[in-house]
Amino acid sequence: MEFQQNTLRTLLNIAEIVELVDRKISRKSAINVAGLLIALLMDIADVVKEHEIDAFSYFSKLKANYFDTIFLSVIKERFIDTIITNDSHFEELKDLKVIKPLDYSLVL
Repeated sequence: MEFQQNTLRTLLNIAEIVELVDRKISRKSAINVAGLLIALLMDIADVVKEHEIDAFSYFSKLKANYFDTIFLSVIKERFIDTIITNDSHFEELKDLKVIKPLDYSLVL
């Protein structure tokens, strides 16, 4: 039985991850991470002005950073109900299932 998984990311997610690796580890590591993330077979969602506008409502209610509220707007638009993240502010949303990355293998 083959397991198929739909995954989503935005360029903002990649930028946020690469910036964090650059700041905490090194530029060389950040370049490697960026290359790996771009090479993954995942859909890269466009972020449009409507996502930015929608993100304001989440930004005012959650303790999330603005990058995350934009991503939240995109996933809500696509009716995605599960996210794999260590960001605890997503747990504030009752209609979004949050899976911690270390627990992910248990879900498969």
